[in-house]
Amino acid sequence: MIKYIQGKMSKDLYVQVWEDRLKVSSVDKTFDEEPLMALKPDKKGELIVVAIGNSVKALVKSEYETIVNPFKHPRLLVHDFTVAEKIIMH
Repeated sequence: MIKYIQGKMSKDLYVQVWEDRLKVSSVDKTFDEEPLMALKPDKKGELIVVAIGNSVKALVKSEYETIVNPFKHPRLLVHDFTVAEKIIMH
């Protein structure tokens, strides 16, 4: 019984990465979308995150500066580590 309760309260995440798909699972939630991130410059010129995942496709192009997929590279798993870290954090 204690093992069952500990399993329900676990903070472990299971992350699967493909070029066109990112799946992050925990005991009670699952995120399974394209690993896209829309970025827009703020007043200081630094890029801020506007949207992540499939919601990027619904944005109007004038609202953001770039769309990034950090896992799209022909020879590497991660093309841009900083952006990949931000997507997983969100």
